[in-house]
Amino acid sequence: MNVAGFMPFGFSCALFLYRKRKGRKGQAFLIALLAGAAFSFGIEIGQVFFPTRSSSLVDLVCNTAGTAFGIAAFQLIAAE
Repeated sequence: MNVAGFMPFGFSCALFLYRKRKGRKGQAFLIALLAGAAFSFGIEIGQVFFPTRSSSLVDLVCNTAGTAFGIAAFQLIAAE
């Protein structure tokens, strides 16, 4: 679920940054991946404050992997 949930984030973030960074594809994709990891980290930290939720390193890794898969999907679609 976490991987599939973060794929749209990775795809849309890669799309946005690809258009903003005209020609710097690698840099845009790295920033998108780091943004996904940071967003996931923020979610996991936020879950510490809710008694019914628990944070997990596995969730962080799965969310970041979902972001990477979303970026890869964008690369496949926008291949030049």
